[in-house]
Amino acid sequence: MFKLNLSYFTHFDVVMDIFLKIEGMSCGHCVSAVTDVLQEVEGVDDVNVSLGSGEATVKGSCSKEELLKAINETPGYKAY
Repeated sequence: MFKLNLSYFTHFDVVMDIFLKIEGMSCGHCVSAVTDVLQEVEGVDDVNVSLGSGEATVKGSCSKEELLKAINETPGYKAY
């Protein structure tokens, strides 16, 4: 009988794309500020923020809730 030793598999990082709608951005500085805030969230690998669409795409193993909290705690911006 085959036994799988799970002690070798203690942590799995699932990398995914997370899409956010961002309100309050009006210039390139806003894009930089939102990008910086999102990059500080643990598990974020890459961030792409678009001023034109008002959206952010985040790649990583973080949760959408963590990202929303980071943006919504930043004065002047609202994410959903």
